[in-house]
Amino acid sequence: MSKKAQAWGFDVIIATGIFLFGMTAFFLYTINYPGEEQQKLEDLLYEGDLLASSLLSPGSPENWTAQLVSKIGLLSNNVLDQNKLEEFYNLPYPLTKSLFGIKYNYFINSSQPLEISGAGIAGIGIIPENSKNNIKISRVTIYKNKPITLEIQLWE
Repeated sequence: MSKKAQAWGFDVIIATGIFLFGMTAFFLYTINYPGEEQQKLEDLLYEGDLLASSLLSPGSPENWTAQLVSKIGLLSNNVLDQNKLEEFYNLPYPLTKSLFGIKYNYFINSSQPLEISGAGIAGIGIIPENSKNNIKISRVTIYKNKPITLEIQLWE
C-alpha cells in the first residue's frame, strides 16, 4: 500500500472539518445577528423617546421663542405651556426635526384637541399616510388644568 492515498484521505477529513466549522459559525452568526428591520425599530424607539423627552421638558432656553431656541420643550412648571405650544406649531417642520435631532418623520396629537390661536388643531407634524415601520409613544401631561395624553408617532 502507498502512503500517498492515506495522506490524501486525511486532508479531505481535515478540509471537511474546517468547512463544517465555518458553516456552523456562519449559521450561528446569521441567527443571532439582528436584522435590518430590528435595527430600524430600535432606531425609531430611540428617536421616539428622544422626542418625547424633549417635548416634556422646559426646553432651552427655558423661556424660548421661535427666534431663540436651541431645544424645543413644551412644559413650564410641569404643565403644557400654551405660548410654547403656539411657538412650536409655528416653527417650520424641517427646523423642528433638526432641533429634535431626529431623522424620521413625526406627528404629535393628543387625547383632547390642542388649541392654537383659539382654534383646535388635529396635531403637529406630518400626518402619516401609507407609512411603514410606524411606532406610537404615549405620554401623560397637564393641559388647561386637565390630564391629557400626548401621542407621538414616528415613521419612515
